[in-house]
Amino acid sequence: MTSLINVRGTLMDNSTGDGGGIVQPYAYNFQNVYNYGYETKLYGYVWPSLGLTVLILNVLMIVIFIRTRMSSTTHMYLAAITTLDTLTIIFPSIVYFHVFVILDIEDYLPYNLCKMWYYFTDIFPVTFHASAILLTVCLAGQRCLCAAYPLSVAQWFTKKVTLVSIVGCILIAVIFEVSEFILYTFDRVDILVSNETISGCKISIGRLETDEVRKYQISHFIVRVAIFELIPCIILIILDIIMLRKVHQAQKWRKNSSSNLQKSRRRNSSVTSTSTRLTILTLWFVGVFLIVEIPVVIILSIYAAGMLLSKTIVPLNELYTASVFSNFLVMLSFPLNFFIYFCCSKAFRVEAIRLLSCGISRKNKMPRNAFDSVFQRTISSQIDHANPAFQN
Repeated sequence: MTSLINVRGTLMDNSTGDGGGIVQPYAYNFQNVYNYGYETKLYGYVWPSLGLTVLILNVLMIVIFIRTRMSSTTHMYLAAITTLDTLTIIFPSIVYFHVFVILDIEDYLPYNLCKMWYYFTDIFPVTFHASAILLTVCLAGQRCLCAAYPLSVAQWFTKKVTLVSIVGCILIAVIFEVSEFILYTFDRVDILVSNETISGCKISIGRLETDEVRKYQISHFIVRVAIFELIPCIILIILDIIMLRKVHQAQKWRKNSSSNLQKSRRRNSSVTSTSTRLTILTLWFVGVFLIVEIPVVIILSIYAAGMLLSKTIVPLNELYTASVFSNFLVMLSFPLNFFIYFCCSKAFRVEAIRLLSCGISRKNKMPRNAFDSVFQRTISSQIDHANPAFQN
């Protein structure tokens, strides 16, 4: 995404001279926002490389989910979030590489790339990321209920309910961005650069009056910050605290359990351990999310407060530079999800090693029956075989 800050107005240039006293038209100009010049290199080279890495790891993660039959509701949420994260980084990567590497553009965006830039670096990534944030809240809420009511939660969070919630979160994010497709217009602007006229790009809300434009932009942005950033982060902090307490209680209960328990109770202890592992995995997942997302919330809140008060709290260019780093930090967290799961799930780890060890001869590979015996001692197998209530 160009930025988690809505910069459709900040990339416009209506006061740039050509060196001869001529004021250039109102056009999409990267130099007005990128203060230091390295941003185009970051977006053009590093971002696509990171996007390719995320794509490979997340595809591998979903393949492992399928091969190891990790199809619980928790894994459904994780697969959906992983897919949305991949789309969030891949769509802008395509345009960044084309604009900043292949075309080597550093100033005005050509008119023929106007719509593609707008949709691929702004609307689509923001929508995918907003959907992933809502699903992260759903995942944390589901794990909290699993930890609090382990014997009843399977009746509440069925796979059908999980699928409906995934679709619902995506629809909410899409509906919120529908107006961005309808209201914004793209106009050609002729710009004189080094005695040569080029066709630049102007993006504006062409169907609204000036006062209405400002009211719409302020209200839309503030509501987006509240619904998709501030409120979810507050909820996730609360849910994280609850999950930490439940994990501590579960670990304390297991330590106090006697070795001569009845068979059924030993089985319940094993299943409780499985549920606790999934909760710990979710804690890591949500913890990483909060670490990278809280700086974004701070930047967006400062920007929203400035819009609401019609006052420059922090210079816009400085905020945008900060948002470049915060965006990149968010993108860096995407490949970490694979390694979190690799460390927390033995079944996932075993299958990942099998897939990555294609050169091993067939006789040295683990027999399927042997793998099944290992798999049955892992999180997913315990969920499937110990008690249906823990399939979440």
